[in-house]
Amino acid sequence: MIIMDETIYSISETRRVNLRKIVEKYFNSVKECAEKIGIKSNNLSALLTGNREISNTMSLRIETALQLPEGSLTEMLQKDIDCLIDVSYYENISYVNDTSKESKIKISKKMADLMFNSGSDDIIILKMHDDLMSETIKKNELYLVDRNQTTITEGGIYLYEFLDAYIVRRFQMVGKDTFKLNYDNLSIKLNVPTLHISNITIIGKVISVIKEL
Repeated sequence: MIIMDETIYSISETRRVNLRKIVEKYFNSVKECAEKIGIKSNNLSALLTGNREISNTMSLRIETALQLPEGSLTEMLQKDIDCLIDVSYYENISYVNDTSKESKIKISKKMADLMFNSGSDDIIILKMHDDLMSETIKKNELYLVDRNQTTITEGGIYLYEFLDAYIVRRFQMVGKDTFKLNYDNLSIKLNVPTLHISNITIIGKVISVIKEL
């Protein structure tokens, strides 16, 4: 049982109330939301009216389709739903500033404030495309890069360009202006490259990873 606004709800009812508020706030119609989830609009209507319970499986399906944190339909309070905001992220750094290439994800305002507390106006959100840094940034997780931070510090994680590729690695100094570009996934047995700073272009420093949205 969960208490919301001094009313006691079952888990299924809590999910229904939260889902209804999300539909009302972020979609023009039930049909639009149903298409996003990948179900028929009459099935979504049944969930919204309480004629069908929102099972654990359906709750997870909805959360995944709407890019919400797992469990959020059960746990979110009304104040949390009201504070969800859209942020943009990019599948590839080369798309940055091309709005046609943006993807959107919803996060709470509180999370956004934590994410952007560096005060920089030049922060971008990107998706990780390999598992070489998986101890820190797992594949498909989103990470924040501050493009104002391009001076390398020992042990920092940076996004850099090398031979027209954009790569994220942890920098370890081995000599003046020479760095080992370490993988955080120690299970992968690859040679760790060493490069002179003149051979790469630092895009920015990784300042945060979005593990829970």
